[in-house]
Amino acid sequence: MSTHDSLRLFFAIELNVELRQALTQLMDELKQEPLGHRVKWEDPENLHVTLRFLEITNEIRLKLTTCAWDTNEFRSKADELKSLYSIVVECASGAIENIKPFSLQLHNVRFFPSPTAPRAIVADIISTSQLFELAHVLEKAAVSLGLTPETKPYLPHLTLGRIFHHHAPNLREELTLNTNAMLVDKIVLFNSEKTEYSQTYTPLERISLQTKVNA
Repeated sequence: MSTHDSLRLFFAIELNVELRQALTQLMDELKQEPLGHRVKWEDPENLHVTLRFLEITNEIRLKLTTCAWDTNEFRSKADELKSLYSIVVECASGAIENIKPFSLQLHNVRFFPSPTAPRAIVADIISTSQLFELAHVLEKAAVSLGLTPETKPYLPHLTLGRIFHHHAPNLREELTLNTNAMLVDKIVLFNSEKTEYSQTYTPLERISLQTKVNA
């Protein structure tokens, strides 16, 4: 990464083993459907529920690490990134300290954003007040770090595959998912790196929910 490249981070919910296995099996089945080969399916290890994307520009990165540079000279680029990650994690930890663990339940599989103009195949998530509150406090944390406020409403979903051919649909109309709910008791800060052939998501830090215990 050059000094002029943006750092692509995001907060997300990791899937448990049971849910990841169920979705992997479903994706294998959908690949056999007509035109299923025209969908770029996600690597099962990359499946997650995005909460907030963070594009850390060079300007934001320098601004956030200015104090650290003033008090402790970095020995390398790695030291600067480590300091930046710590700042982002500390901000998120404070934001989610009152969010209690909650259940996350998948609902169905459908074309996104619509069957007539699909760009992806996604698993919908049953909306809960806890999930939206989590996304809300992370949005506030992102803005406090200097990022531009998100203008689109938060629509929780899990991307299974991206359609790269206009006529790729006709896999199935809509599928109901019969999977067990999973407990969300932590979020993960990921680094996203795009290579020529794939997208790599590297977990940087796992942050537990409700780190603050009310007296």
